[in-house]
Amino acid sequence: MNDDFLIEIAVEDAVRFTFGDWPEGHGIGTSDVSACVNEVCNRFPDVHSSYIWFLVINEVNRITGD
Repeated sequence: MNDDFLIEIAVEDAVRFTFGDWPEGHGIGTSDVSACVNEVCNRFPDVHSSYIWFLVINEVNRITGD
Protein backbone atom coordinates (compact mmCIF):
# COMPACT_ATOMS: atom_id res chain seq x y z
CA MET A 1 0.00 0.00 0.00
CA ASN A 2 1.21 3.48 -0.71
CA ASP A 3 1.42 6.22 1.90
CA ASP A 4 -1.32 8.36 0.33
CA PHE A 5 -3.79 5.50 0.65
CA LEU A 6 -2.84 4.94 4.30
CA ILE A 7 -3.20 8.65 5.03
CA GLU A 8 -6.62 8.76 3.37
CA ILE A 9 -7.78 5.76 5.43
CA ALA A 10 -6.47 7.41 8.62
CA VAL A 11 -8.32 10.63 7.74
CA GLU A 12 -11.56 8.75 7.05
CA ASP A 13 -11.26 6.93 10.37
CA ALA A 14 -10.44 10.08 12.34
CA VAL A 15 -13.26 12.09 10.77
CA ARG A 16 -15.76 9.26 11.25
CA PHE A 17 -14.71 8.86 14.89
CA THR A 18 -14.78 12.62 15.60
CA PHE A 19 -17.79 13.73 13.56
CA GLY A 20 -19.73 10.57 12.75
CA ASP A 21 -22.42 11.15 15.36
CA TRP A 22 -22.15 14.94 15.52
CA PRO A 23 -25.54 16.37 16.48
CA GLU A 24 -27.37 18.01 13.60
CA GLY A 25 -27.53 21.77 13.99
CA HIS A 26 -24.33 21.92 16.02
CA GLY A 27 -21.65 23.65 13.99
CA ILE A 28 -18.23 22.14 13.48
CA GLY A 29 -15.61 24.66 14.51
CA THR A 30 -12.03 25.08 13.43
CA SER A 31 -10.78 23.76 16.77
CA ASP A 32 -12.75 20.54 16.19
CA VAL A 33 -11.21 20.17 12.75
CA SER A 34 -7.76 21.01 14.12
CA ALA A 35 -8.03 18.24 16.71
CA CYS A 36 -8.85 15.78 13.95
CA VAL A 37 -5.97 17.04 11.79
CA ASN A 38 -3.57 16.80 14.72
CA GLU A 39 -4.60 13.22 15.38
CA VAL A 40 -3.69 12.23 11.82
CA CYS A 41 -0.52 14.38 11.82
CA ASN A 42 0.69 12.51 14.90
CA ARG A 43 0.44 9.25 12.96
CA PHE A 44 2.21 10.69 9.90
CA PRO A 45 4.70 13.28 11.19
CA ASP A 46 6.55 13.55 7.86
CA VAL A 47 3.44 14.61 5.94
CA HIS A 48 2.73 18.32 5.58
CA SER A 49 -0.20 19.32 7.76
CA SER A 50 -1.85 21.40 5.01
CA TYR A 51 -2.30 18.22 2.95
CA ILE A 52 -3.95 16.47 5.89
CA TRP A 53 -6.07 19.57 6.60
CA PHE A 54 -7.28 19.48 2.98
CA LEU A 55 -8.19 15.79 3.25
CA VAL A 56 -9.97 16.28 6.59
CA ILE A 57 -12.05 19.22 5.30
CA ASN A 58 -13.07 17.24 2.22
CA GLU A 59 -14.02 14.23 4.31
CA VAL A 60 -16.01 16.34 6.80
CA ASN A 61 -17.89 17.92 3.88
CA ARG A 62 -18.53 14.50 2.40
CA ILE A 63 -20.03 12.99 5.55
CA THR A 64 -22.01 16.10 6.53
CA GLY A 65 -23.29 16.78 3.02
CA ASP A 66 -21.90 20.30 2.91
